[in-house]
Amino acid sequence: MNSLNFVRVHNGQLSLWQSVVSEYACTQLKAAGENISRNQLLKHPMVKAAAAHVEAAAKGTPPDEDQLDMDDLEQCSMYLSHLGLQYALCLVEGDTERAAAIEDKYRYFSDWDPGFLKCPAIYLEYYTRYEGKFAYNDWKLLGRNIQTFGVIGENNNGQGYNLPNDAKVAIIGDWGTGLNDARALLVDIIKQHSPAAIIHLGDIYYSGTPDECIDNFSRTIDEAFEIAGAARVPVFSIPGNHDYYAMGWGYYDMVSKLNSSLGSAALQPASYFCLRTEDQGWQFLGMDTGLNDANPMNQLDTTYASTWLQPNEIAWHQDKLNNFNGATILLSHHQLFSAHAKINGSLSRYGNMPYLNPSLYETFLPYFQTKIAAWIWGHEHNFVMYQNDLLQLAKGRLVGCSAFEELQLKTPYTVQYPEIPYFRDPRT
Repeated sequence: MNSLNFVRVHNGQLSLWQSVVSEYACTQLKAAGENISRNQLLKHPMVKAAAAHVEAAAKGTPPDEDQLDMDDLEQCSMYLSHLGLQYALCLVEGDTERAAAIEDKYRYFSDWDPGFLKCPAIYLEYYTRYEGKFAYNDWKLLGRNIQTFGVIGENNNGQGYNLPNDAKVAIIGDWGTGLNDARALLVDIIKQHSPAAIIHLGDIYYSGTPDECIDNFSRTIDEAFEIAGAARVPVFSIPGNHDYYAMGWGYYDMVSKLNSSLGSAALQPASYFCLRTEDQGWQFLGMDTGLNDANPMNQLDTTYASTWLQPNEIAWHQDKLNNFNGATILLSHHQLFSAHAKINGSLSRYGNMPYLNPSLYETFLPYFQTKIAAWIWGHEHNFVMYQNDLLQLAKGRLVGCSAFEELQLKTPYTVQYPEIPYFRDPRT
């Protein structure tokens, strides 16, 4: 396989395993005194083997012991990655009997194992560190004021950060790979457009571990500004499903400090936020759709009916919409609707509407005609301008190709659901 192939799968167990293997490989490279780049890390034999294993497992064809060619080092490495993940899951589930059986299988590869047998302990550590709890800052449970919590700058008694009235805002989605093309895109945005703020629509790969949130996101952002020779501007980020595959704690720790060099006025206290212009003419509302898509089995569950917002977060968004006289741009990781991707399981209560997220739609529909000027999302790794005024939404846009482009062989622009038409210029 390509040494720089970045494998992304919608499966928490497989994604976290890739994170764990990458973390261990990184410690090996550091111990050898090597300077580490994300591209270099992808060339590491363990990382390549894990990527091949994960890609096969996601397709339902994990490495098979009975078909293993013992003379093929790549096959054996893939199989070791598979055994390592199975061993890690046994540790998580407390299945000591099966764990012992897997250890016995490892003995046949004791001279070949580059370190996979050490990775399950790291995997278990991620599952136990947070006692099975997901990170999420609920304004009500925290005892905070619904009117001010999450409004950027309100932590400074109303004297905080607001966007200039003529501000340019850069919006990127599915950007957190840490790879060279991600950095290059951001450098180009900074140089060519001088944005007053940057907003990320979620997904830090593979699973938003603390190391990945630093290496693939915050450090890459700082490097981009340094390369561009520009002053740092505020960066805000909502979480995607990948940000929650390691329970979300890495994302929360990172995002709460992301703008610390700019002072407390630009800090983001939660996974949802409100960012307004100085004249109160516009506001961006970022929402957290990742929390309720953190279960790795969702995409295999035909009864799963897309993602949704926490009840107290819905109340928070309604407060911002009801008490703001300007126009609003909604931001989410997950899509409101799609012409290409199936959003709802076929046996779910919304199985007859595979192209629409009814929970999000019903939450914000009352504001489409009077308050909401546009809704921008990611999740699908391409760019789409949907027909204006579709389902009463003035403008719906997909921006998920900022660093993780969809392969052409997957035909990402094929219209599976004609109910959701693409934008057509009336002049053509």
